[in-house]
Amino acid sequence: MGEGAIVREPDKPSAPDVTNRDWTEVKKKETVEEPPEPPKEPIYKQLLELIQSMWRASGTAVEVAQDINKMTLQERMAQQVKNEPLTYSDPKVKRTGGL
Repeated sequence: MGEGAIVREPDKPSAPDVTNRDWTEVKKKETVEEPPEPPKEPIYKQLLELIQSMWRASGTAVEVAQDINKMTLQERMAQQVKNEPLTYSDPKVKRTGGL
C-alpha cells in the first residue's frame, strides 16, 4: 500500500500556479506593520462641519431663489400697471336729438 506514496515538501506546491496551502507552516512577518495614524479630526466633527456647510448652502440658495422671484413679481406688476390706465376714460354716450 505505501509503495505509490510520494513525499512532498511544504515549500514546493504541486502545480506552478497553486499557492502553498500548508496550514502547519508558521509565517514570519518580515516587517512590523505600524498602525495607521488617526485622522487629524474625528469623523463626527467632519460630518458636523459638512452638514453645517450644506445647511448654509441650502439657506443661501433659498434666499437667492426668493430674490429672483421677488424681482420677477415686481417686474410683472410694473408691466401690468403700464398696460392698464389708472383712471377710466370718459364714456362716449350717443345723445338723442330731442324728446
